[in-house]
Amino acid sequence: MRRALVLAILVVAAGVAVVLLRPAIMGTPGTSPAATPVPDVATSTDVVAEARAIPIRTASLGAAVSGTVTKVVALGAKVAAGDTLIALDSGVADAQLVGAQAALNAATAQRDQADAAGTQADAAIAIAQAGVTQAEAGVAQAKAGVDQAKAGVAQAKAGVDQAKAGVAQAKAGVAQAKAGVDQAKATRDILPSGASNAQKRQAEAVVNGAQAQLDAATARVDAANAALDAADAALDAADAALDAANATVDVAQATLVQARAQAESANAAKVVAKHAADVAEAERVRASSAVDAAEEARALYTVTAPFAGTVASVLIHEGELLPPGIVVVRVADMSGWTFETTDLAEAGAARIAPGDTATITVEDVESVQIQGRVRQIGAFGEDRQGDVVFRVVIEPTTTVPSLILWNTVATATIHANPALRGQGATP
Repeated sequence: MRRALVLAILVVAAGVAVVLLRPAIMGTPGTSPAATPVPDVATSTDVVAEARAIPIRTASLGAAVSGTVTKVVALGAKVAAGDTLIALDSGVADAQLVGAQAALNAATAQRDQADAAGTQADAAIAIAQAGVTQAEAGVAQAKAGVDQAKAGVAQAKAGVDQAKAGVAQAKAGVAQAKAGVDQAKATRDILPSGASNAQKRQAEAVVNGAQAQLDAATARVDAANAALDAADAALDAADAALDAANATVDVAQATLVQARAQAESANAAKVVAKHAADVAEAERVRASSAVDAAEEARALYTVTAPFAGTVASVLIHEGELLPPGIVVVRVADMSGWTFETTDLAEAGAARIAPGDTATITVEDVESVQIQGRVRQIGAFGEDRQGDVVFRVVIEPTTTVPSLILWNTVATATIHANPALRGQGATP
């Protein structure tokens, strides 16, 4: 590794320096060594490590299911988020999705039909309730008719009583008139034979007057009897009206009972329709979930780009059988970069801090140097080929050349700044 090479060079350089300085230090034979001042050597604060270029976003992708590849994205292609990278033969999943969608359509139609039945039941309830209200009004109206008919019967009975009283009064008048006729006749008949014609005419006139009064009283009896007959007829009519009113009440009450039965039937139908609608909706939800599951299963046969970037690696071809869980395509967003160390030991990691500047030199292209700054220092040491190394992330502060690719090897020279130490490592 580069670190071992650097240490070896430092050891060799130190040995050569000792050989070259030994005569000056030891002096010539037989002479006392002279005290020669040794100049101060500046201690380097740089920490050198191997690093690799990492795009700001990367994705290593494979399929979650096994299948025959029907489409593969081209290496180096520019893709947008959601673009298809790999497509597998999804015939079975397609058929399952079609079946699930058909079941959902059927369940939706069943739910709609159940909802329509519920709406129809609501309308029937409204109609039945209106019928009940109308029937209740009919009963109330019929009962009012009965009360009115009873009042008519009472009035007719009073008319009969009044007519009977008129008949009795008329008959009494007839009896009184007959008595007047009899008295007038008796007075006429007891006139002496020597009565004058004037007396006879006067007595006859009295008889005629009494007879006229009797005829009038008899006529009044006939009229009173006619009035009584009319009153009896009115009473019969009032009784008939009362009977009709009672019959109307019976019909109205029967109509009310029927209307209430229809309302109860409509409410029961609504309960049944509501239950059917609930069952149909539950089935629709289940079918919808089945469609979602089928769509998710169908989506597993397509690998898509999680973000916009460049296809950096393709390890599969059309027609090949792709096992699940195998990385076969990599996508990178190369609009930005970081450099991550791969062999920085604990001694070097302890000397640097976030914010230290760094120079990135690309391997095999010594003329390419990129300036950067330490962004993160891992606090966990990873065992790598027997050494414990720490991950340090360096973000460039100058433009990264286009020749840089994912995992390009570089040398990171971190210029440790003692003033920044003690701020703590970052994960």
